[in-house]
Amino acid sequence: MRRRNNFNSNSNNGNSWMVTFSDAVTLMITFFVLIIAMSSMDNKSLKQSFSFFNDSPGNLGEGKEGGLKYHLISKKYDINYEEFKKLMLLMAKYTLTEKEGIKLLKLEKTLGNNYNYNVESEDVIIRIKSNLLFKVYSYEFTDGAIEQLIKLKNILKNYDDKIYIYCYTTPFPISTPTVKNNVDLTVKRVAKIVEFLKNNNVDVRRIYFNAWGDVKEKKNEVKIVLKNYLKIKNQEVQNG
Repeated sequence: MRRRNNFNSNSNNGNSWMVTFSDAVTLMITFFVLIIAMSSMDNKSLKQSFSFFNDSPGNLGEGKEGGLKYHLISKKYDINYEEFKKLMLLMAKYTLTEKEGIKLLKLEKTLGNNYNYNVESEDVIIRIKSNLLFKVYSYEFTDGAIEQLIKLKNILKNYDDKIYIYCYTTPFPISTPTVKNNVDLTVKRVAKIVEFLKNNNVDVRRIYFNAWGDVKEKKNEVKIVLKNYLKIKNQEVQNG
């Protein structure tokens, strides 16, 4: 005859709480580890993360242009969906406010695709390849130089801070009948740019320049620094 097992319903109740308690402690430890890990993130990383979720064009709406934030900003600044996406990327990349991002978006639109730029603090640094402005080994403008410089002039006409212009050349020596050396070439190139801006009603008293020849960045380019370009004045950033 099989022996019947007798189970005492209260035999394990004294220790059963430990399983639930240990699970709760494990979850709490995991939670605090996550909190500590997130606290080490810098502000830029946090803003990029929040921008990804909160500024998503489809957020709080239907379709790619249905987001509430998109409709609010597009109405406020009269921008389309593609410009809105660029604005979100610029704000995340450079940790900008909405107004600063709009200002940079307008600058990018004016410059076009032939210019490279980056932002350092409130300064905007524009880089132009020398072959877009000057003929090879020369300080004479190319056929398309005036068009490029007019873009620059249009930016500077509504800008009232310091302008720094630096010219660089390639690292190998340059010598022609009209150019003595690399430094001479960059001096004459800077002078041509300043002369053009002066003739187009840009106040040259705001312009500071230097000609480095081949001793600095060793890039055949013109670098233009717009000091405090992103500094927002008292007036609002409006359309146009």
